[in-house]
Amino acid sequence: MSTDIKSTNSPDKSVVLENANRHKKIKHLKAPPAGLNDYEKLEQKQQSVELLKSAQDLEKLLHKVNAHSDRLEIKHPEKNITETFTILTRKLEEEHKRSEEANEALRKLREDDEKIRIKREDHRYEAAVNRSGNDKDRLKQTISDLENDNIKLKKEMIEELNEANRAKRVSVDTEIALQHISEAYENKRREAMQLTLQLEDAERIIKSFRDQFEPRY
Repeated sequence: MSTDIKSTNSPDKSVVLENANRHKKIKHLKAPPAGLNDYEKLEQKQQSVELLKSAQDLEKLLHKVNAHSDRLEIKHPEKNITETFTILTRKLEEEHKRSEEANEALRKLREDDEKIRIKREDHRYEAAVNRSGNDKDRLKQTISDLENDNIKLKKEMIEELNEANRAKRVSVDTEIALQHISEAYENKRREAMQLTLQLEDAERIIKSFRDQFEPRY
């Protein structure tokens, strides 16, 4: 930081006026008027003491100024301005470089986030396909079990009918039993049809997943 120093060739107006007043008083003291009373003489003496003290203070100040005259030299600010401009330009370039590096790091983070999102979508798709495959396998097994039960029920019903024909006797209990068997068979048949429909729905869902997510060549 530079300090403004006034040149000795342009003194402050108040200092010039004060020195002029002192000069007039000194001239007046050198030629005092005649016929002064005691009060006027005392006042004249006090003024002389004050002027002497002022002269001593000015002499000390002048001695101090001469002793530190090198500090009062007025320096041209061109060099300091150039150096300051260079420093500020360098700092601006460094800030710009840091800003570009931060933007590049942010761009890479966004790319990484997009890659992570795609991987998560792939994992969710694979999990959905696996779940669909597992459901399909379970449905196939259930249908197979129901078909076996149907075969078994048919055999049992045929055996019951053959037994009834051989006995030539149809009782109420036998009719009720046959009715229960028939209802059970019908229920099993309906369950088999429902499971078949569920299997078809599962196959359509799996096909839809594959059409949506699997790459097409």
